[in-house]
Amino acid sequence: MARSGVIPRLYKLPMAISSLFGKKLHKDGRVESCEKDSVVALKKWHDESKRFLPDGTILLQSSTAHSLPYPAYLYGKGTWAAIDILFFMPDIPITFMGELDGAIYKVGQ
Repeated sequence: MARSGVIPRLYKLPMAISSLFGKKLHKDGRVESCEKDSVVALKKWHDESKRFLPDGTILLQSSTAHSLPYPAYLYGKGTWAAIDILFFMPDIPITFMGELDGAIYKVGQ
């Protein structure tokens, strides 16, 4: 897609960050406990996401997706650190309405 000029929007960053907090985040919004990962997981995720992209590719990175919980629910006290990661990356950050005000939701509630 990136080669054709389309700007891809990616949703795997929340999954990578969740692993740092000992949570496995599934695409359908389910959250499971798992062993806490190290920050090396973010480097691995970043390298994997850039591997097949041409130089200068513009990506949109989402803090969450429509089927995923908001960061405030996933990360608790680490929410602002997670959002800092999103905004300090070279990609374009995207947040959802109410998210920066601390709004949260849980799938199935």
